[in-house]
Amino acid sequence: NPQTFPGNPMALPFHVWTFATGLRATLLVNTMLAALGAWLAARRLGLPRRGAWLAALVYSGNGFFILHAGFLSNLGGLALLPWLFVPNLRTRLGIVAAGLTGALLLLGGHPQLTLSAILLRVFLPPRAHLSRWAWASVLATALTVAHLLPAAKLYPSLARASGLSYDAARDCSLSPARAVGFAALPLWDRYLTPPEE
Repeated sequence: NPQTFPGNPMALPFHVWTFATGLRATLLVNTMLAALGAWLAARRLGLPRRGAWLAALVYSGNGFFILHAGFLSNLGGLALLPWLFVPNLRTRLGIVAAGLTGALLLLGGHPQLTLSAILLRVFLPPRAHLSRWAWASVLATALTVAHLLPAAKLYPSLARASGLSYDAARDCSLSPARAVGFAALPLWDRYLTPPEE
């Protein structure tokens, strides 16, 4: 569908080739992009070459990555996530690189994954001064504003724009006991299993 994600750079193969070939190309490019990004990020974080190769292999071949291969917005975001750790934000070029990566995430990534990626990068080492992240965020937003403004106009007309009813929110939410358990999965079976109903 050429109308789906017209600003998404990850959808380019679908505009060039048939769907099957475009899907293969997208899966291959995103997997290679994720592996290269993980390798570069691991080297940037100080791992030796062998550790970086292992990081690239594990990141691009892990179950979560493979499971989300059919969801192209998730796949694009996962492929770009390690690239946020590559730029050196102490330089202007690094700020521009982080802004470009953020723009690609905003255009082609899943919104929750994009937010998670940015939070990971801001709070995990190597940390950069928040003003540098602010400049990178301004650049990312400026590069994507032509795509984000029409989307912002569309949101009020969506079914969820007025919020969910109490019943819908309750039916789609976890109970507090399950939410705590979900956050602490290793302890789930031993300590946090809710009583049978």
